[in-house]
Amino acid sequence: MDYSTIIVAQATPIGAGALTIVRFSGLNIRIFLSKFIKLSSGISLEQVPTHTIHHGFFFDNNGEKIDEILCSVMDGPKSFTGEDTIEVTMHNNQSLVDFAVETVVKSGYCRIAEPGEFTQRAVINGKMDLVQAEAINDLIIAHSIEEIKILLSQRDGSLSNLLGKIKKYIEKMHLLCEASIEFFDDDHSNIDSCKKIELLLLEVDKDLSSIVSEKKSIEDNTRQGVKIIIMGQTNVGKSSLFNALIGANRAIVSNIPGTTRDTIEWFGKKGGMPFTLIDSAGIRDTNDEIELEGIGRAKKMMNESDIILLVDDGITVNEEREIFKKTVLHPILESSFLREKVIVVHSKSDIAGKNDLLPDYEKFSLTQHSVSTFTHAGIDDLWEDIFLRTRKLFDKQKTPFILNKRQRILFFCINEKIGEIRSLFLRGSVERIEIISLHLREILEMIDQITGKTINEKTLNDIFSHFCVGK
Repeated sequence: MDYSTIIVAQATPIGAGALTIVRFSGLNIRIFLSKFIKLSSGISLEQVPTHTIHHGFFFDNNGEKIDEILCSVMDGPKSFTGEDTIEVTMHNNQSLVDFAVETVVKSGYCRIAEPGEFTQRAVINGKMDLVQAEAINDLIIAHSIEEIKILLSQRDGSLSNLLGKIKKYIEKMHLLCEASIEFFDDDHSNIDSCKKIELLLLEVDKDLSSIVSEKKSIEDNTRQGVKIIIMGQTNVGKSSLFNALIGANRAIVSNIPGTTRDTIEWFGKKGGMPFTLIDSAGIRDTNDEIELEGIGRAKKMMNESDIILLVDDGITVNEEREIFKKTVLHPILESSFLREKVIVVHSKSDIAGKNDLLPDYEKFSLTQHSVSTFTHAGIDDLWEDIFLRTRKLFDKQKTPFILNKRQRILFFCINEKIGEIRSLFLRGSVERIEIISLHLREILEMIDQITGKTINEKTLNDIFSHFCVGK
């Protein structure tokens, strides 16, 4: 990729709107754009101070005025890319924007930016490392305020700084290993070095554990949504509750048992939090293969979900209720793991009588809500309880960092290498110091891959190809 040319791209989403920003970056950009931009002040674009905003007009190659603009001028290295940068704010008519970009590109001194090239240039010019760059892309697609806060911190260098600290520990251990190899016959020196390495290893373990966690992380919930499954026997109002919670008629509602034979999913935001809401097949005795598969999926999702809405109308008392109690309710009551997830929803509160299962719910102190999907009574209170549980879930799972797939794989490999080193020490294999030194060198290489210090151009291009064009 040629980084010497001026690049241009629309930095705001494509589509109709009030305003859009077209971003330019590269060498001699003031001279180049002065052919197309005339400022209202009469001062040349080449003469205005850096980090200033100016009113003006954009002209085509024939000198015809095509739009009224605001022009932000930022000279490098104090710019996002580290290069001279100009951002043009213009009216967001897509035909107009496309024509403006086409006009400058046709001049031959400018090309359309590749996906993520502005950020890639920032990395190449030392404005940030690869970890910070990836945090910017993840920030754009973040689903929740919690995730945004963490990614803003990573963009500002929180993860990079901790990686720098870990790298220094690894470098110290590597130097101690090299010294031990050089003075192999000095037993006292070797024992002293090994003690120092073990202490440094504990520090690395502590820092790594704050980055990589085995438990379900906040990123799983913020990207996939907190998973809520609606369960219950047939015809208790599960699909009606599903529709009432999302405010749309997504699930088919019918008096015929077994209407929902598979799971129906909805992903969206409520209260600024992302959720995946799942309507499941009603639990009953059936010979229908498709319905049986749906019931099986529902039972599996019960374990995978974050919240279980156990719907009970208190009306439908029959053989199917016994099946529901045996296959769903009793496993929940017998498992503290599942009980913590459950909210009992008494549906049809406008017509329901006394519920025969109330003693069971109260015995295990299960949270209970009464709702009517007909009058919508209790739906807002149910959402408030869900919000409260979600906030607690986020607090419980909160970690200081969010890793993407590439980073997670590399951190996993680093953990594996640290484990191998620890194993050598536990076995008293001090004489294998050369193997430990080799593992430490490999860890240093992996850290440099994470930060982008030693990553090859092909891999770098592949990473940035997943960014949007104007970033």
